[in-house]
Amino acid sequence: MIQYLVQLHEKLFFSLFHIGRNPRFHTTIIFIADTMVYPVLLLAVFSFFYFLWRAYESYNFITRIQKAIYEGFAIFFSITVAWGVSYIIKITVKSARPFLRYPNIQPLFIHGGYDSFPSGHATLFMALATMIFLYHRKVGILFILFAILISIGRVIAGVHFPIDIITGWIIGGIVSFVVYRGMK
Repeated sequence: MIQYLVQLHEKLFFSLFHIGRNPRFHTTIIFIADTMVYPVLLLAVFSFFYFLWRAYESYNFITRIQKAIYEGFAIFFSITVAWGVSYIIKITVKSARPFLRYPNIQPLFIHGGYDSFPSGHATLFMALATMIFLYHRKVGILFILFAILISIGRVIAGVHFPIDIITGWIIGGIVSFVVYRGMK
């Protein structure tokens, strides 16, 4: 059973990795997997200030401002905790990235070394997306799509295995849900 899962995992990795081998897609994949993180984080900050602005326009200004600040703190806290959990696992496990494990893998960009598992990007962006979703469903769906896109882009770029991504999603989602429930 375990051997079958390992083979399935390798097959999934190589299938995704080979999508990005066409040179016409390199710039797009690098943008999605590496550069897009900055506009997404900027959009998250912009969204926070938008919700603050909406609170300013409401008749119950003080309550809405307190709620927006509370949500901002919850989001920041969940991201920090999720990333911390991910980082502790990374330094404990010390898993090689695909381009170190398979010498024939040429990644689209070099990122890290023996810190593949779990994906910090997948953890951080799924924690962010989950918290935003728990407070604001419509905007949260957009951030979940961004988290999935960035994460899968990192597999296609050759800097992560699918298990790194899935574990990062699980950590980010669970930490955010626990923080959300704990702060209610």
